[in-house]
Amino acid sequence: MKKALTISIVLLLFASVGLVGQQYVIRNGNPFQKKSVSIKQVGSIVVQPEVEIGSKIVITCNHPVPEGGKLQILWNYPSNLEVEDVGGRLFAWGKPGTYSITAVIIPLKTITVQDQTFDVISGAIINLSSKFKIVGKIDEDEEEEDDKVNIPFPSEGFACLILKEASKVGELPEAQRAIFTSSRILRYSQKAQEINGDPFFRIWDDDYSEGQLQNVGQHLRDAYRDVKKQANGQLPWIAVTNGKNGFSGPLPGSIEETINLLNKYAK
Repeated sequence: MKKALTISIVLLLFASVGLVGQQYVIRNGNPFQKKSVSIKQVGSIVVQPEVEIGSKIVITCNHPVPEGGKLQILWNYPSNLEVEDVGGRLFAWGKPGTYSITAVIIPLKTITVQDQTFDVISGAIINLSSKFKIVGKIDEDEEEEDDKVNIPFPSEGFACLILKEASKVGELPEAQRAIFTSSRILRYSQKAQEINGDPFFRIWDDDYSEGQLQNVGQHLRDAYRDVKKQANGQLPWIAVTNGKNGFSGPLPGSIEETINLLNKYAK
C-alpha cells in the first residue's frame, strides 16, 4: 500500500510541476514545496501571413523542446481548412479568407516507475495562436474542380512516389533513412494500383535521366516529372494519392509517421 501511494505521489508531483510551476522534494514520505519557478510564455506558430490561393501553406510550431523530453502539440483549426498533419507540421489548403489557428503545447517527460513508463507533464502548458490570409479569386469552373486540387499526379487508385537524393541519404536522421528500406513501407506496393501488372509505387532518386526511365510506363514518367517540380529540390519528398485526393510534401521523419500518412490513402 505504501509503495502504491509513493507512485501516486511521484506522478502527482510531476503533473503539479507542469500545471502550477512549483518544484517539490520528498521528505519523510511527504511532498514539500522547494521553490517557485517563473514560467515564460515562449514560442510561436510560424505561418506565412498571406498566401495565394492554390499555394500550399506550411504551418509549424516554434517552441523549445525540453532537455531530455518531448512536446505534444494539439492543433485546432477551422473545419473549412483542409489540413494534413505530418509529424507535427501542418500542410493546409483553403479558399480565400482569413483563418485563425491555435496550438496547445504540452511539454512531456518520460519516467519509469517499477519497470513501467509514463509520460508526465514537465513544464508549463502553452497556448499559441496565429492568423493568416488566403488571397485570390476562384473562377466558377475552378471551384467545381476544387476537390482535385490536392492530387499530386493522375491515378485511378492508391499510388505513391517517394523521391530522395542518394548522395545525401547518409546525412539524414537514422529514423528517416530507415524508411527507404523498410519492409513495412515496401509492402504498400501490394496495395497500389497496378498498370499492366506494374504497381504504381516507387522510391526513386531525384536525378534519373530520360534514358533511365525509358523502360517504365508513361504514367510513372509523368508522375516523376510532376513530383520533382512539386519538391523543387526539397528532399526527401513524398507524393501519395487515392485518385480523388492526395498529399505532396516533405517525407515524414519516421516509419510510423510515413505509415500513418499512407494509410489515409491506401484503402
